[in-house]
Amino acid sequence: TLDRGETYQLKAEITPSDAKDKNITWKSKNEKIATVKNGVVKAVGKGETVITATTSNGKTDECTVVVLNNDTKKTAKGDPTALRK
Repeated sequence: TLDRGETYQLKAEITPSDAKDKNITWKSKNEKIATVKNGVVKAVGKGETVITATTSNGKTDECTVVVLNNDTKKTAKGDPTALRK
C-alpha cells in the first residue's frame, strides 16, 4: 500500500543464479493507478492494480499495489522475488 506520489523499488530474483538471460520486463495493469519502470513503482492515482514481472522465457510473478490518497499504512500482497528460469 502506497500513498499517491510515493515510489517503491520491487526486486526480482532470477534463478538459477547462472541463468544467461536475466532481463525482466515490468508492467502495470493500470498506469492511472501506478506506473513501473525497472522495478520502481510510482503511485499516481487512488485504487488497486497489479504489477507483473516477466522473464524473457515467459515466467511471471505479480504484486498487488493499493494506492491511497494520504494513508501511511504500508502492506504488500505478493512479491516478485523468485522468478524461475
